[in-house]
Amino acid sequence: MTFATGILFALSSSLAWAGLDVVRKQLADKIPTLALATMLSLGQAPAFAVWWWVSGGHISSSAYVTPALAGLALNIAANILFLMAMRASPFSVSIPFLSFTPVFSAILAIPILDETPTTTQIAGICAVVVGATVITSDGAVDDQGRRLNLWRAFLNERGAVYMTLVALCWSTTTVLDKLATTHADLPIHALVMNCGVGILLGAYLVARGRAREFEGARHHPWALLIGMVVGGAAFAFQLLAIQGLLVGVVETVKRAVGLIIALVIGRLAFHESVTAPRIVGAVIMGLGTALIVS
Repeated sequence: MTFATGILFALSSSLAWAGLDVVRKQLADKIPTLALATMLSLGQAPAFAVWWWVSGGHISSSAYVTPALAGLALNIAANILFLMAMRASPFSVSIPFLSFTPVFSAILAIPILDETPTTTQIAGICAVVVGATVITSDGAVDDQGRRLNLWRAFLNERGAVYMTLVALCWSTTTVLDKLATTHADLPIHALVMNCGVGILLGAYLVARGRAREFEGARHHPWALLIGMVVGGAAFAFQLLAIQGLLVGVVETVKRAVGLIIALVIGRLAFHESVTAPRIVGAVIMGLGTALIVS
């Protein structure tokens, strides 16, 4: 795979993730987080089953089991921690800590995958993280309406700590995906991940007596269907992208494109304000992305 092809897959994945974020935002107050994650995961499984049936593929080594199971566990943990973060702190306080996902991915890929970014790529990753932090921290206030900087939020808000752990979990799962796909073909790995996450999350909700949370799906079938389609595309393109690019690069492009698109959609669809700090953050992220793909 050429570098240009890898970037194309990374951009396609980023656009699809952004589309999934829009769907999740629309459904966030209609379907509880874990129930929504369960349905989206299971809903993507048939498409990956068809991909596997058409293209074939198999698990070539028992070494697949360890990264696959670890990835499943971390995905489950990330979804639960995300919900805990939302309950513990205002959204504006906790969400900036997802900006560190590219840094965690780049660092973890060094010992696990032997992937070391170039100096230029490191500069680009850092620029994107700084820009993302500027954007997501804009307007962050605690329950008393006090503005919080990142450090104070981390020290005083449990939600900030939980969301940092979410970023670490999601960063690690991408690294583990790349490791796992050295021992299994892409469609079967995608199928295992989606079925595993969906079944385990669903079992968790049922065991805790929360099966009624799935009832909201009856009233929003088309939004769910769109979410399943774009979510499946996002994961498939991401798996393809990490075959030809460093994991840290893919996560950085995904974060940059996703946040910039979120600003545009937020303004056009949800009438959210675009403040000066957000514009500055977007410019910094754009420059960082340019360094990475140059």
